[in-house]
Amino acid sequence: MKRKRLIAAILAVAAALTMSACGDVEFSPVQGGLYVNDDHTLKSSYVEDFSGEGLNLDELKSMAQAEIAAYNQEKAGLNYYSAQQLGEEQEGTVLPISIENIAMDEENTNNLVAILDYATAADYVTYNSDDIGTNGGTTLSVGTVDQSPTAIEGSFVTIKGKPVEISEIMEKGEYHVIYLDFAATVTVNGTVKYISTNVSCLTKNTVTTQAGQGSFIIFK
Repeated sequence: MKRKRLIAAILAVAAALTMSACGDVEFSPVQGGLYVNDDHTLKSSYVEDFSGEGLNLDELKSMAQAEIAAYNQEKAGLNYYSAQQLGEEQEGTVLPISIENIAMDEENTNNLVAILDYATAADYVTYNSDDIGTNGGTTLSVGTVDQSPTAIEGSFVTIKGKPVEISEIMEKGEYHVIYLDFAATVTVNGTVKYISTNVSCLTKNTVTTQAGQGSFIIFK
């Protein structure tokens, strides 16, 4: 399903960042990016400049709601666009994608910010395939070290830049592992412990990846 321009992602990508001391950071929807929870659900924000578009916020919301409801109907037979629409009798039902919020950025009123929740990495990849391709890749997977959907390989360092052997990483079977091959800013609900050498650390829970390169992020 081809997405409308409303939620065309502008994934925030930091260029030529160097390894630095890491501190806390919160997921920043107004900057765009991807957030991965420790239950392997995901959240993403999209920032779109609508100055001069001639569309009002209600029209934009209606477009997004119809688009997400159609996706959920196609993938899971659930004609809803938000978890808030589900009643008590549907407790435990999980939508493949749910609109968390769509609003104008309070600091830059030309920007519309859309925040979406995803049940799985596969839903994120399917829905964002065009943008993932634009950002240089095709793949995103999330799991644990001992049950990683993607074989863990390559060269790794700690977020402080110290080399680490894969054998040490494999001993941390309960840690969470993200693999992606496109450029993105990724924030995790936890602390990043190890990254492949082609990943740049921003803080102890936010990193950036490069286009066209397979990257691993392992967090606790």
